[in-house]
Formats: sequence, structure tokens, C-alpha cells
Amino acid sequence: MVPVRETPAIGSTIYGHALQSAAQSSLLQNSLTGTSSAVPLYHSQQWREFKLDDQSNFRTAMLKDQLQQSLELEKKKQEKSVSDTGTRLVKVFVVDPDASLKVVDRMIYRGEEQLTDKNDQELFFDIDMSKLLASHNEIREKTKDKKVKPAADGTITYLEPARIRDLRMQVVVLAQF
Repeated sequence: MVPVRETPAIGSTIYGHALQSAAQSSLLQNSLTGTSSAVPLYHSQQWREFKLDDQSNFRTAMLKDQLQQSLELEKKKQEKSVSDTGTRLVKVFVVDPDASLKVVDRMIYRGEEQLTDKNDQELFFDIDMSKLLASHNEIREKTKDKKVKPAADGTITYLEPARIRDLRMQVVVLAQF
């Protein structure tokens, strides 16, 4: 038998750190499995219990705060881009993103390069969308819908006419002055 004096001493900081690390890994494991349990943590020579619900609420609050900050930053960028457009060389594209269409038929409008001081919305209002949609919808009505399987009786489903909200409009800035 080994006398008590000959056993190595365990420092309280190492012991506390080991307990805290074990408890944190237990918290992580509980959060991954979705269980809610009280986990004891050793900190400042006292035992405390943190419930997973408290940590989830804290994480949710942090995520909400980060989301709010990113939305505010994005809003500032948009306000700056709309108000500070200045003179720029742009090209406007309008595309139908439906995968059932051939790649060639997806491009509805390809504008020419133009030097302008208009913002993106003003550029889109310059395009005569009613004529573009009418000619594009003729193509869509003749295109088979790849997402819908043919019925047992052999009927084929064709694409429905597109609406403006179904299209993707993009302004590419080639140069800004």
C-alpha cells in the first residue's frame, strides 16, 4: 500500500479546468442530441448548474443580434448604392430561371452597354416587359415541363406563362465614374 504522502497532488486549477472541460463537452453533446439536462460546472470553487434551455436562449439572442446587425449593414449598402449611383457603364439582363427551358431560351433580354446615371429600378422601367413576356410565353407554352412526369394516358404537361415576378433581372456594372 502507498502512503498518502507519496501520491501526487492534484492542483485545484487543473482539476477545476478538467471538470469544466468535461462539463462543456457534455453540454455540447447534449446540444447536438437535443436533450435538455442540467450539467454541473466547476468554476471559482463553486458548483453551478447551467440548463441547456438557458444556453439555447442565449444562442438565439446572439443569432438575432448578429442577424439584425447584418440586415442593418445590408440596408446601408443598398441605400448607398441607390443614392450614390453616379455615372456608370451598365448592361441589363433579364432571365427566366426555369430549368425546363433550353439555355438559349432562358435569356429574355440582353441590353446593350449604356452610360447612365439612372439607378437599377429606373433601368428596369425602361424595358418594355409586356412585349418581352408575350414573345417569351409563346416559347414557354411549347416547352415540356421536366418537373412533371407524363401521365399514364400519355398527356404531356407544358410550362405555364411566366409572370414578371418569376424572372430574374440583373444590372451588371462594367465601370463606375
